[in-house]
Amino acid sequence: LQLACAQQTTTVTIRSNWKGYLQEFAQAIRIAHAYYNDDEGEETIINFAAPYLHSAIKGPQLRTDKRVAWTNFEQKYDDVGEATYQLVLRYNNHGISDDSGGG
Repeated sequence: LQLACAQQTTTVTIRSNWKGYLQEFAQAIRIAHAYYNDDEGEETIINFAAPYLHSAIKGPQLRTDKRVAWTNFEQKYDDVGEATYQLVLRYNNHGISDDSGGG
């Protein structure tokens, strides 16, 4: 996922039945933010992870709205009652808390 391209939209949602996968994805956002936020006097690099940091820290949430499955696999998991999760990354260019709800 290229976060620079994702800025064309306000939200990126990744769904999975593996919560650990989504936790690792959120961790990648945190690591990228820390890397690009580290000021060692090098030339300025745009921190594309920063606007998604708050959402990444919040981490994946249990997917409770089962009305629409995005894939056949997701439908299969919903049908048998297996938990599925979603990581919702909301673009927030102010670097402040995103309390807009939803998810």
